[in-house]
Amino acid sequence: SAILSAYTFYLIGKVCQETQTSTFGAAWDRSVQSGKWIPQWICIFECFGGAVVYSMVLGDAFSSLLQGAAVPSLLSSRSGVILFLSAFILCPLCCLRSFAQLAKFSLLGTLATSYVVVFIVKRFLDGSYAPGGQFFRAAHA
Repeated sequence: SAILSAYTFYLIGKVCQETQTSTFGAAWDRSVQSGKWIPQWICIFECFGGAVVYSMVLGDAFSSLLQGAAVPSLLSSRSGVILFLSAFILCPLCCLRSFAQLAKFSLLGTLATSYVVVFIVKRFLDGSYAPGGQFFRAAHA
């Protein structure tokens, strides 16, 4: 998926270079000569869909965590968590003009993901979740 995305971005850059434009919409307009709005709307809907899915995953995770804490049921419900996260965290992040402020948090997320990958590979190689491994029964319970 990452390789396909990187190749797609490369192709968009190459088309922008060949059409002497600096935006995807302008390159589309010069190449196809109609429907400049199509790639712009596709990008908007793709980002919107990603934000919805992200909200749903966070809503599921945080509602489970908050139900165990002393939080009112309105705020700990899946809908309440999704509404709160969308209104007070995701929407303001989406409205930033520059994401430069988030660079250190992006690095932190990349390091955390790398940490998880290391332990997944470790558990795969040592057979912890394989039949007879120490976590096999717990994983299939």
